[in-house]
Amino acid sequence: MIKLTLTTLAVLATLASSAWANPVKRYVHQHEATAKLVELKTGFPSTVLLAQSAWESGHGRSTLAVKHNAYFGIKADKRWAGKKVKIKGDWYRVYDDAYASFADYAAFILTQKRYKFAVTVKRVPKTYFRQVAAAGYCPCPAYASGIISVFERQKKYVSM
Repeated sequence: MIKLTLTTLAVLATLASSAWANPVKRYVHQHEATAKLVELKTGFPSTVLLAQSAWESGHGRSTLAVKHNAYFGIKADKRWAGKKVKIKGDWYRVYDDAYASFADYAAFILTQKRYKFAVTVKRVPKTYFRQVAAAGYCPCPAYASGIISVFERQKKYVSM
């Protein structure tokens, strides 16, 4: 009986560790409910939120995400009245939890004039990512293609 129990525990531990070894699967599992709640509140697609936040936060492993619940890397300019943190010379928005980060990203994009066209195509994720990049969300030339790659890898783990 003890041998069976130890074997069962070993198998379960192996299965659990292999599931969490996949950062894409782990990230979707941890943040999908949050993204869906924000979608219900704002109309912003949860799949877009998941892909962009995963790209920005290194699948939740960045310092901003781990220590400050900042999954989108939004800088804290003069208009930002909330908490902030300085990292490598730049100020970033800080949040109490992932939901606040996801909801603030949606509000930020939906209210900034430079993202007006991107918002009109938010239900077409690949086009949306290209438009957000073109509007200057991030100066990295591979920004849109990087998020699209994450989006494609996440598709098999997202529930519909």
